[in-house]
Amino acid sequence: MSEPRIEVLSILEAELEALHPQARVYQQRTKAPVFFRTTKAEVLRSTKAEIASLVAPATKGQRRH
Repeated sequence: MSEPRIEVLSILEAELEALHPQARVYQQRTKAPVFFRTTKAEVLRSTKAEIASLVAPATKGQRRH
């Protein structure tokens, strides 16, 4: 029963890896390196946790069928 959930998480993970929307880039006006405030792993971890917390309550109510 958790297969659709795993599929959704893997799709969202792939999209998140492609977009990486929460990364904030800080770059000085010099030719210094670019720094990211958040890493891709941190963004994926927090997004997965948020999705899991949203999906878990919804699936509990659907098992009455």
